[in-house]
Amino acid sequence: DVIPSIDTLLCQTIESSNAPEANISSLKVTEFEPRIKKTQLNSNPSRINFSAKLGVKANTKAIGDIGEQVVLKFEKEKLINAGRADLADRVVHEEAENNYPGWDITSFNIDGSPIQIEVKATTSTSINSPILTANEWSAAIIKGDSYYIYLVTGVKKGKADKIEILQNPHRLSSSKDISLEVHSYQLKLY
Repeated sequence: DVIPSIDTLLCQTIESSNAPEANISSLKVTEFEPRIKKTQLNSNPSRINFSAKLGVKANTKAIGDIGEQVVLKFEKEKLINAGRADLADRVVHEEAENNYPGWDITSFNIDGSPIQIEVKATTSTSINSPILTANEWSAAIIKGDSYYIYLVTGVKKGKADKIEILQNPHRLSSSKDISLEVHSYQLKLY
């Protein structure tokens, strides 16, 4: 018998039926505010461990899953509270459906127009450099104003402290309110 490592166990996907019930009772929701760039302390960035520099931890997947559950519940309650239970029933957690369109949740504005939400979550109090995949960035470009990044902070035990809503990251990047940096390339040897 092979005993899985703690990293393997922590990185397993939480099935939506097994995920803890999200608690959003004390959740703070704000519009995105551009950050002030911090200066780098280490003059030789190549000496920094890449995973550590990006804040990658063994339980990142589990934290992300909890963040997605919080946003899923927030979106459904937002629509129900606005009298749009019909739309709340149509909110989709894409990964739970084995879909990978470049965002995590398909939801709706109150007027019924669809929105695409990419969730970035952390146990910390802020997110300053979320990592986007090429698929996510491509979707952000194509979807424009209907594409959102929800920065979920203070994630713990099925709840979070805050959701910061960033609309249309491509436009913000073009206007220089945020910046986009390439951190790695995948070299395919086939």
